[in-house]
This record gives sequence, C-alpha cells and structure tokens, in this order.
Amino acid sequence: MIWHSVASQNASWLRPAFRIALLCCVVAGAAGCPPVDGAGGGAISSVPANASYRVTLSGTTWSGNTGVPMETTSYTAVENFQLTGTLLVSPTRDVTGVNYNNGINPRDIGLFVGNPTAQPRAGSIWFATNSLVYVDAGVGGATQQAGIDIAFVRLDGQRGRLEIDVHGDYQGLPAARALQLNTFNTRSSLFTSDAFQVLTGYMNLDFGAGGSTVQGELMFIGAGLLYPGSSAITANLSGTRN
Repeated sequence: MIWHSVASQNASWLRPAFRIALLCCVVAGAAGCPPVDGAGGGAISSVPANASYRVTLSGTTWSGNTGVPMETTSYTAVENFQLTGTLLVSPTRDVTGVNYNNGINPRDIGLFVGNPTAQPRAGSIWFATNSLVYVDAGVGGATQQAGIDIAFVRLDGQRGRLEIDVHGDYQGLPAARALQLNTFNTRSSLFTSDAFQVLTGYMNLDFGAGGSTVQGELMFIGAGLLYPGSSAITANLSGTRN
C-alpha cells in the first residue's frame, strides 16, 4: 500500500493534514484554489479522451469513531480487499451542467467496482466526477441528467496523469453531497445500511504505454448513506484498456 501499513490500526493519516490543498479549496472557494483544472504542458496522448479499462482495486476499508466525518475522527482498519471492476475515461461532461464553480474538467472519470447499494461488499465502490458519467454507464436516472460536477480535475500532460480532488468538506459541501450514487462499502453485508456516500478525498491516475495501461491510488472519506456513521476507503488501482 502507498499510504499506510496494512497492520496499522489507527489511521491518523486520514486527518486533515493529508490534504491541506483540498481544505484550502473548500474554505477559499474556487478562486483561491491551486490550478487543478486544465492541462499541463507537453503531449497528452497517454491520457485518452475516451476509454474503458478493466481494473483491479486492492486496499483497505476503515471505520470512524464518530457519527459523521469530522476533523477529529480516528479510523480503524475493517477489511482488506481485492476486487475487479471498470474505469471509464471520457471527455468533459460538465460544459453545460452544474459545476459549482470548480472549473471545467479536462477529463471526467467513472469507477465501477461491484454494486455498493444493492450488493454490499467490502471495497465495492461507485465514483464519478460528473453525474452524466453514470448516464454514460447506463446506470443513471433523471437526477444524473443534471450534469453535476463534484470534483476538481487536473490533467498533467507531461506525466500522463489525472489528479482528482473531490469538491467537498467533511459534510460533502458544496458539491459532493449532491451526487448520492458516489458510494462505497466498508464490509460485506446483507444490508444496504453499510453504504457510505463519498464526501471528500482524492484519486490519482497515471496512464502509460500510450494510454493502454493505468495505475492509481485513491482515498475517500464518507458518511452513512441511510444511517449515521463515518468511514474511509484507501486503495491502489491497476488495469489495462479494453
């Protein structure tokens, strides 16, 4: 793992210091953020404009000790997991949608591993930077047609990298709370109450071999979708283009 030892039982790395820039964005608004939307210099051929990847997600889920995520929440490891799923990369989907003043994303992405609300399993996750990605994937309803942009996305052409910061604080404001399909599970369960909505966090994706491979990492903090609770998921990702 990139961020922690799997044996660690108290995840202090999940406290605010891990993403000072993200918190500055939330406090200051888009005008005070670093330039995370847009493209870096150099060729961008390794970051495809439209692609699908078969990916493996390996990581750990974490349970918080507060009813909702807070700055002081401590997290304890719940389960390690390794699952397969799909990563979608698309051209920007937020040109005319609801963008919460967080800029036009140079790419939008969707990660679909399992089904967190219908079949809870530790590590299952749905996450998209724009609600229209769910429509593209065939799982979005009328609400997702609004084109809700919940992320700052930066394309670094020289490194072939996408850097994604969820536009939300520990309450998921102002943007992340609006996209309720962005959910994950901390444990396998027969009950949908284990689903947690993504409120804050980040994902980095590195594309290689002309866009035929992808590797990455993610860290998301969430609140219980139906019942009180705080949780987190950390994972590494790797895959090949379909």
